[in-house]
Amino acid sequence: MKQFTLGARQLLTALMPVALAAASFAAQAQQVVKIGFSSPLSGPQSAYGVDNRDSLLLAVKELNAKGIQVGGQKVTFEVVAEDDAADPRQGVAVAQ
Repeated sequence: MKQFTLGARQLLTALMPVALAAASFAAQAQQVVKIGFSSPLSGPQSAYGVDNRDSLLLAVKELNAKGIQVGGQKVTFEVVAEDDAADPRQGVAVAQ
């Protein structure tokens, strides 16, 4: 549990600049900040990728439950997870 707590703090620290940038967009009722995630979700290394993805999804769920506001606007985080199968070529395709 200690590792996840540390990971959630690091995620929150990394997401704050993104959330602040979202506040500069045109006024809307709610901003959606998409977080891209690329990891091996299939193949021999999938256990690592699935665990990382699930940790990220849990952290984002907790952040969204808190109702984060930036500049008076509610910000919701969304994870866009893609499988790179631990293959560099597929990783490039996922990133593009």
